[in-house]
Amino acid sequence: MPITDDFLEALKTPVVTWEHPEGGLLKIINPIINLNRFSIEFDDIGTRSLKAYIYTPRLQIHSLGCEDDETNNRDLQFLLGLYGSQEIMAKYAYGVPLAEDIVKNRVKYFTDEWQKFHCPLSAFMCYSGDEQIGMFNLSPISEMPGVAEFADISAPQHWKKGFASEIGLLLYKYPSVINKAGYTDITGANLLAVTATARPDNGSAIVMDRLGLTCKGEIEKYGAPRKIFYNTVKELEAVVQNTKLRAQLLAS
Repeated sequence: MPITDDFLEALKTPVVTWEHPEGGLLKIINPIINLNRFSIEFDDIGTRSLKAYIYTPRLQIHSLGCEDDETNNRDLQFLLGLYGSQEIMAKYAYGVPLAEDIVKNRVKYFTDEWQKFHCPLSAFMCYSGDEQIGMFNLSPISEMPGVAEFADISAPQHWKKGFASEIGLLLYKYPSVINKAGYTDITGANLLAVTATARPDNGSAIVMDRLGLTCKGEIEKYGAPRKIFYNTVKELEAVVQNTKLRAQLLAS
C-alpha cells in the first residue's frame, strides 16, 4: 500500500461536530483528505444505532450489523464461511473451525455493542468495492479497563495483498479519534491502550512487526505460542507526530 506523507498528515485532523438538518449531531472525524480517502465518520443521529464508516485508500469499512438487512445477511454468510473454514482457522484461535451458532452469537454481540450500547469499540466489515475482504474488531478487555484487543480475519484470496497493513494503520488513529469524539467503552472508560496477539506463523504478526507495534514477548494462548503486542494510545499518537517514526512508517 502506498503510504504518503499527506496520509499521515490527515491523521492529525481534529474532530468536527455539526448539526444535522434532521436533528441531532453528526460527528465527522477526518473528512476525506485529497486522494488518500482516509476518513472516519460516526453517525448517532436521533435514536438510531451508532454507526462508523472508515475509508482508506482501498477499503470501505462499516460497522458490523448496522446496515440494511440484505447487507447484514451477506456479511453474516461471509463470516460463517470464514470461521467455518479449516484452512483459514488453522492459524486462528484453537486452530479449528467455529460452529455456526458460535459465529452467529459473536456477530450478535458485536451488533449489540453498536446498536444498544453505542460502543465504538466493536467489529467492522471491510470491503474493496463490492468485494468482501474480511472483518476486524477492537474489543474492550473486561478485566483490563481502558484496554482493547485488536483482531482481524480475512479471506485467503486477499492474503499478502497489503490489506492487513491498511487495516493495521488504523490503530495509529482510531483510538485517539474515539477519545476526542467523547466515546467510551460499555464500562464508560476511555481507551488508553491497544493490545493484540498473533501466532508467529500468522501473517498478522508479521504485519504488526512491520507497522512498528511493540512486541512485549510471547504468551501461551489457545494451546499455542502467541506474540503479544501492546501500545498505549499516547505511543500510537507519538508515531504520527514524530518525524523519524513517520519516515519509518512511510518506508514500511
